[in-house]
Amino acid sequence: ETLRVPFHVSDMAAYDISGMKETVFPYGKNARQHLIWFEPANEKITQERIIYFVHGGSWRYGSPEMYRPFAKFFTERGYAVMITGYRLAPQFGYLEMREDLNLSIKKALKVLKSKHFQDKKLLLIGDSAGANLAALLLYDRKNLEKLGLDQSIFDGLIAFAGPMNLNELDESVALKDYAGARTDSIFQLANPINYLQPDEKTPVLCLHGTKDGYVNYASSETFIKKINQITPKLGQLATFENQTHLDIIGKWLCHENEVRVFFEKWLDEKEKMIRN
Repeated sequence: ETLRVPFHVSDMAAYDISGMKETVFPYGKNARQHLIWFEPANEKITQERIIYFVHGGSWRYGSPEMYRPFAKFFTERGYAVMITGYRLAPQFGYLEMREDLNLSIKKALKVLKSKHFQDKKLLLIGDSAGANLAALLLYDRKNLEKLGLDQSIFDGLIAFAGPMNLNELDESVALKDYAGARTDSIFQLANPINYLQPDEKTPVLCLHGTKDGYVNYASSETFIKKINQITPKLGQLATFENQTHLDIIGKWLCHENEVRVFFEKWLDEKEKMIRN
């Protein structure tokens, strides 16, 4: 799968990202502590939900700027999109990334208020490592309480090939840089499945390929199984046979495939439900 990364990067770099307006909002002194607000060039935001997107990259790579193709896909559907950055491993780990997401979400809510969108809910989306961080933001209720927030500000969670259960991941340098050894207390603090409570209400969609070479399919499978044991049908697992990590996190943006067909149909149905 690693051998395919250059082709993925090339596809994303060639993606037409014209037709958007973007504004950068720093939330800290580090260069990575910023988020970018994207909206349609005509400023016609027609969707009721605002997307808050946490980028992936094995907790070591990536930036909001690299994810402009994701923003373009959603702004074309009438969404406003915020993509957040955060400090990266190996210099920084779980504690700093969680701190950054706290600062970022507070900044995001201030941005919404300044644009008179404070009544709109956030649709949380993350890919790969970003899905892990997005899930922690949603499910760690004690942390939300410290921020003066609760889960009701979120309308749902979408995880593209996300490490939703760290116990199902293979050993890797990236995982250890982020969460430490499996015997460390921080490892389980960094594991979203540990935060699920008996009264979960936020819908979640996990998209995952069975041939994922970075994040084992079982990570999403076990997470959705547990959340549906808590609240039946609250979680949905979209399984793509023989699809890889890169197929799920971005190939569908550049190439028509079964992931794109599924996701566009899923979005159409959700948007129709909200409108009605």
